[in-house]
Amino acid sequence: MPNYQNKPTPLWLAIIFALIGLTMAGFGAKMAVDTRQFLAVASRTTGEVVDVEESQSDDSTTYHPVVEYSRPDGQMKRFRSSTGSNPPSHSIGDQVTVLYDVVSDREDIDAFSDLWLGPIILGGMGLLFALVGLALLPRALRESRYRRWLRANGRRLTTIVAGVEPIGSAPADMTGRWRRLKQYQRGWRLVTAWTDETGAKRTFASPPLQFDPTPKVQIGATPVEVIVDPGNFGQYEMNLKTLKLR
Repeated sequence: MPNYQNKPTPLWLAIIFALIGLTMAGFGAKMAVDTRQFLAVASRTTGEVVDVEESQSDDSTTYHPVVEYSRPDGQMKRFRSSTGSNPPSHSIGDQVTVLYDVVSDREDIDAFSDLWLGPIILGGMGLLFALVGLALLPRALRESRYRRWLRANGRRLTTIVAGVEPIGSAPADMTGRWRRLKQYQRGWRLVTAWTDETGAKRTFASPPLQFDPTPKVQIGATPVEVIVDPGNFGQYEMNLKTLKLR
């Protein structure tokens, strides 16, 4: 059976997850600080919901209350809440408490969802991404160092293509959304073989490929370099660059 142990964790993936997460968490924290500062200076009054606007995306519909209120100078102001929901959180004619700041011209409904939902969601997702990235990073760094060591100290074998193996295909009797999901996960592995000094046959497998390499190789003839750990043939890296598969 082919050995599938050469599945490296990409270092770039761990770094990107961590950077995206930290950036999102930073924006979430800034939004929270801005909200605290707004609450410290905001004036309070009563407003009325005069409309409920529908907002549509690809797969969902939300409703945003439009609020009208009067400032002490008699100026009538109207704003659309940035927080939407389905079903609507307010109806036309509802009385709501409005917070506003004349300096920054920010105005919000005095409700937890309007004030804090954005910072919580953005900050929470950021922390999740950052934790995933930071959890992957040590493993990715170890694997990166190990691959450099392997390329410098490993034993280089000239193996021969033994076959192309499809992976992640859906059973014929699977239908609907689950089958489409399984189809999305399809890929291929290039399987190669090598016979050692004792006559024992060893097989190796590439990481999953997003394309079928069959037209680019000849089964039983095309050579492929595999670099193995001299102390553990189960740890290896298949060099596909020389095949010019893409």
